[in-house]
Amino acid sequence: MRRGFTIAELLLVMVVLGVIVGISLGGLDRMDPGTRGFQKTMGTFLLSSRDRARVTGLPVVLSLDPETEERNARLQRWVYRPVREATFEVASRERENLFLVDPAILGQRGRVGAGLDLRLGGGVQVEGRAGVLASQQGLRLVFDVRPAKKSSGVLVDWKDLLQVKLRSDGSLQVFVMGGDGTRFSRQTVETASRTVVFGQWNHVAVMAQPAFDSKLPGILSIDLGGQRVTQSPFLGQLPEVEATPYLGDINGRFRGEMDEFSVWVRTQEVGPVLPGDAELLMPVAEIHLDRFGRLDMNRHPEPIPVGIAQVGELQEEFLIGRFSQEGMP
Repeated sequence: MRRGFTIAELLLVMVVLGVIVGISLGGLDRMDPGTRGFQKTMGTFLLSSRDRARVTGLPVVLSLDPETEERNARLQRWVYRPVREATFEVASRERENLFLVDPAILGQRGRVGAGLDLRLGGGVQVEGRAGVLASQQGLRLVFDVRPAKKSSGVLVDWKDLLQVKLRSDGSLQVFVMGGDGTRFSRQTVETASRTVVFGQWNHVAVMAQPAFDSKLPGILSIDLGGQRVTQSPFLGQLPEVEATPYLGDINGRFRGEMDEFSVWVRTQEVGPVLPGDAELLMPVAEIHLDRFGRLDMNRHPEPIPVGIAQVGELQEEFLIGRFSQEGMP
């Protein structure tokens, strides 16, 4: 006569099977979910980096922050954020720490609301509330200017850091200090004549962006109306300065109006952390996104292959393409 299993025996078998399955799943959890979770968060981080570039109209650089004794390796990105501004509204004068130099007039009609009237000369010191400006990794100035006919002179004078000059032929000339952290020299970029239109509002942006790799040059550029009009290599890093920007010509030569001045600096933001036994495999040390959120074609002519290895074995691989819909994890 064949005897069946008792309930106790069936429960015992289920417990044993549960332990075996639990051990197996535990091994998979150590191998797969970590890398898959990192892949997902990395994809989100990449997409948000593209969005950041599009929204600000400024480049974003992504890289791997190496492992230290205190933490695992992690992704990081360098982005621009505003740290100082001047809207030239009378009500904002105290908040923006503006110090007017006669005969400049604050609160006159500008491009957006009130503006700074320098048609008789003078200027304004923009103290802000940022204290010492840590700008070594990148700096961007943005302002609107409407020069009087054939006017020339200094538009922005920032002691020990930079100077923006308008010449009577309508060209802009920018001087920026760059060096190795100890010694600095003046580096220059300038536009062609008739770049600036006299008697009209011109939206100007000046960017000095050092390279992370000391073997490569950075970029010193001038944009006008949202379009790049000129750029040149920038060598070394920017100095840290205690001085603050002065808008207008100290010698009183410039005549015109200014509005919506802002200072942006490049800072680090932390991204997802790699699992303890994972390794990120990339053929490049940095991923450069242009101001449209696309791969910078000058640095990345082809999509970037990325792999995630765990315990020496490749677990996942994908491509970072030029556009967000291409090869994202």
